[in-house]
Amino acid sequence: MLVAQETGDVCCSVALGGAGKKPDKVIHQLLRSSPKILLCLDYDDAGIKAYIFWKRNYLNLVAWPVPNGKSPEEAHRSGIDLRSWVREGMRYE
Repeated sequence: MLVAQETGDVCCSVALGGAGKKPDKVIHQLLRSSPKILLCLDYDDAGIKAYIFWKRNYLNLVAWPVPNGKSPEEAHRSGIDLRSWVREGMRYE
């Protein structure tokens, strides 16, 4: 939700409520039709395990962990500008 707050005019963000949760049919179709997905799961065991599902199902996915901390919230609290971080990810090939 913090990513949506900070970058809502630049991108669309989806909060599923946990690394193990999967997108529903509507979100799945939106993700499949997106030009790029920046995946930022928490950098912990659950996030690492869930990454396998995401990479197999979305060819337009780029793993985009935060540069500091395990989550966007931690990165934001440490001074990372989430807007710049997302914009950088959008340029990443």
